[in-house]
Amino acid sequence: MKRILLASLASSLLLVASSRCVQAQDVTELPTAGQDAVLDSPSARSFAPESSPDTWANPAIDGYGCGACGYSHCCYSDCGTGYCNDGCGHGSVLSQIINQFCPSDRCFTGFVSPITNPVFFEDPRTLTEARALFINHSLPDTLGGGDVQVYALQLRAALNDRLSVIAIKDGFVVGQPNAPHDDGWADIGIGFKYLLWADCCQQRLLAGGITYEVPNGQRRALQGNGDGEFNAFLSGAARLWDAVNWMGIIGVRVPTDHNEENQILYYSNHISRRFGCSNIYLVSETNVYHYLRSGNQTALAGIGGLDLYNFGSTGVAGNTVVTSAWGVKFKPDPSTEIGLAFEVPVTNREDVLDDRLTVDWIFRY
Repeated sequence: MKRILLASLASSLLLVASSRCVQAQDVTELPTAGQDAVLDSPSARSFAPESSPDTWANPAIDGYGCGACGYSHCCYSDCGTGYCNDGCGHGSVLSQIINQFCPSDRCFTGFVSPITNPVFFEDPRTLTEARALFINHSLPDTLGGGDVQVYALQLRAALNDRLSVIAIKDGFVVGQPNAPHDDGWADIGIGFKYLLWADCCQQRLLAGGITYEVPNGQRRALQGNGDGEFNAFLSGAARLWDAVNWMGIIGVRVPTDHNEENQILYYSNHISRRFGCSNIYLVSETNVYHYLRSGNQTALAGIGGLDLYNFGSTGVAGNTVVTSAWGVKFKPDPSTEIGLAFEVPVTNREDVLDDRLTVDWIFRY
């Protein structure tokens, strides 16, 4: 436990202890009272040009004409108007398909997406992207101490400036020796996300959404049980100061068959700190899972499954599991993110998690 707490403290200190790469310069006056900087519509983002550069300039990764880090320049320039294309569909078949959707929001490029709680920690931005996931999940000794690997691909597509369709769960689960299940396909989760409010000058936004998990996975991989579950969530993000950003989400998973699956409340918190003007971001995340209701399945009594599973077990109502993670994001250009995080439980109750390594690779349009 001391090792975990020391590592968490070290990662937190790294997030706030990085010097600026250039000295701050005088900034032009903010818009007058007659200029509404808060976005009534995500596409209403045209202001007078900014005359001074952003403190955190790095053209290599702060793109889309939004200026450095997606911050002050974006407040005064037209970073969003008309970024949804007309869907004319010229070029290859793949281009025609992609052109039916809007590009990702250009006004919040200073953020990086969260890594852990990969199924349910949804980035609030309106995005069109493919996210490849690899998870190496170690089970506690109470479940045999084996390992589980997950290979998955998440998809998100912006239908307009606010609404996007999201496919958050799929993939193949591999159970290593001593794991309580065999290899098999996971359930599929799909739904919608809607941008409720955004302020690109202050770099704050709020989104809500709902998804449904289809129980089409294979039972030998401990998937496919019950009649499916709904997941409703609110997700937000804000710039705290300089290059330090926050994201958070709160949601509830409600199964349609309470005998077969548990009802779970979850909360996740993400802090990222850009390392100077580089393309590297230090990340610290916390996930909280609270079981609201037990099922009647006794095979794994007292163990609910956290994010990857939902066993519908007895004896879990009122239980809370908290995990802590630290990692890094590498952003070689505005359309690509590569992340890695190591996660451990910090409560005595571990559920199905001894430790976990999560790797993601995002390709964003």
